[in-house]
Amino acid sequence: MFGLSKPPSAATIPMPRVERTGERELDRIIDALNEAGRRLAAARRESEALAAQVAASERLAALGRVAAGVAHKIRNPIAAMRLRAESALAGDDTRRRKTLEDMLQLVARLDGLVSGLLAMTQRREPHSEKVEIGRFLAAWVDPHRE
Repeated sequence: MFGLSKPPSAATIPMPRVERTGERELDRIIDALNEAGRRLAAARRESEALAAQVAASERLAALGRVAAGVAHKIRNPIAAMRLRAESALAGDDTRRRKTLEDMLQLVARLDGLVSGLLAMTQRREPHSEKVEIGRFLAAWVDPHRE
C-alpha cells in the first residue's frame, strides 16, 4: 500500500559517526567530533520535544480562551433571564407577559449562540451578505436596552 509519510525530522536523522583511525592524535579529534555529534543529536531531540510541548500548551490555552468566551456569552443572557424572572414574579399580569416575551427572545439568543458555536466546528466557505445597517444594529442593541 502506498501512502504519504512525514519527512524525517532533524532529530530522527542519525548523525554520521566517524570511525577511529588508530592514530592517537587523530582519534582524539574523531572522538571529540563524535561526542559533539551525539550531543547535537540529543539537543535536537530535546528541542523538538520542547517545541511539541509548547505547541500543545498553545492549543490548550487557545481552547481555554474559547471556552471562557463561550461561557461569558452564555452567562449574560442567563443572568438577564434571572433578573427578568424575578421582576415578573413581583409584577402584575401585563408585566409577567412582557417579561416572558423578553425571556423567549433571550432563549432564542442562547439558541443562536449554541448554533453558532456548533457551526464553527463545521467547514464552510465565507460569503458576503448585504444588510440594512439600521436593522442590523438594532437587532444587536435591542436585547441590551434594559
